[in-house]
Amino acid sequence: MRIKGIIFDLDGVIVFTDKFHYQAWLSEARKLGAPFDEEINHRLRGVSRMESLQIILDNAGLKLSDDEKDKIASDKNETYRALLSSLTPESVDPGTRKALAELRARGFKLAIGSSSRNTPMIMANTDLQSYFDAVSDGPESNTFPPVKARAVISRPSAVSRTPTSSTSATRRFWR
Repeated sequence: MRIKGIIFDLDGVIVFTDKFHYQAWLSEARKLGAPFDEEINHRLRGVSRMESLQIILDNAGLKLSDDEKDKIASDKNETYRALLSSLTPESVDPGTRKALAELRARGFKLAIGSSSRNTPMIMANTDLQSYFDAVSDGPESNTFPPVKARAVISRPSAVSRTPTSSTSATRRFWR
């Protein structure tokens, strides 16, 4: 079985944005008077913004209304997006660009499958669009394989994902 395409997660695989998530959540936790450190931050990997907020609130023993939670999540995303604006093409490891170029040169179809709604901004700021045949972002990318990626990559394909609480670290092949 020959692999024809590869779907990559964006955050933590192609571009490392962990520090920006950490900084944005730290800002919100401080406003709440909630403890927040690298250990708590690690628990937020791979879960939605609202699930992340709930982890922070549960850890601090805080209960908030849905409206309050929506406001905090929105504020976190605004802070995160402001931090993302500092990304440049130089923010991508040269080895990553080299690997992507090599995969394209070998004829592989490449796609991004990211649950982040900030994917377009990250891709634009880092000038990565030309490496990928498709980008699936937001909630629809949580299907497996992501819908838009399926349109350009036929089976069998390899998938590289960041570890999450609900998926294995890497899914090797579509079956």
